[in-house]
Amino acid sequence: MTRIRTLTGLGMKEFLADLIRIKENPLEQLSFAKYQEAPFSTIFEPVLDMEMQVFPSRVELGAYLYSVFLEIPWDELIDTDGVWNWLTIQLFDQVAPCDPTGKRKIGEFSRYVYDPGDTRYYRHLVAASWDIYRKYQGKSDIFLSTPLHVTSRITLEMACRQNLISNENLVDVILALYWQSGSDGNKGPKRGAASKKSPGNIYRFITLMNQLELTYDVFDMSSDEILKLLPVEFNRWKGIRKTPPKKKRRGFSIFRITDD
Repeated sequence: MTRIRTLTGLGMKEFLADLIRIKENPLEQLSFAKYQEAPFSTIFEPVLDMEMQVFPSRVELGAYLYSVFLEIPWDELIDTDGVWNWLTIQLFDQVAPCDPTGKRKIGEFSRYVYDPGDTRYYRHLVAASWDIYRKYQGKSDIFLSTPLHVTSRITLEMACRQNLISNENLVDVILALYWQSGSDGNKGPKRGAASKKSPGNIYRFITLMNQLELTYDVFDMSSDEILKLLPVEFNRWKGIRKTPPKKKRRGFSIFRITDD
């Protein structure tokens, strides 16, 4: 078990310097040991322990962190940037894995550096996994089914719109439309859900919801009521097959038969 710590201001500066160094030279490695002691980190309070492990997806990470921080008030934890950044360092091999050549691809720093004042806080791979799971738990698969270093397009598009992702009924609609669970145990987003070429895709759904909010109180509508409002282009995602066109009846000519 590892005692949870929180980065100090000096530790945060050091972490940023390390990220810049690795971004410039992808073969550079992160020195984990220095972040396990002062002056770069201090013990998180209240004192908590966690088991460092490999998480198959962000769902498992979110579920585990939810259990670890269960007794900590959300509004207190969401503003504690030091603990999220320390956790990112502990999980660095999973949130920024090496490729077969030993190189790391460092993306936007907002994926690793948590800042509660940043409007892109939802991009943080660790904190967002915990926060989304805390809110939706069993329903969070649609957002967190990816490996730790990946943020799905559905998550990016929804999380940046608080009016949508904070509406649990809309999350139920998204699950109904774009999530599939097979009888063989396989599950995941439906193919084409995040493709702009597919009619009724997630982008179209978001656009439509923003339009409907001008006319309907979407926040108070049930998921079934919202599904009924969706136009025909969403039938595919609802599992409704196109109604085959009715066959036209053939006309019969009536000929008068006469004797010659």
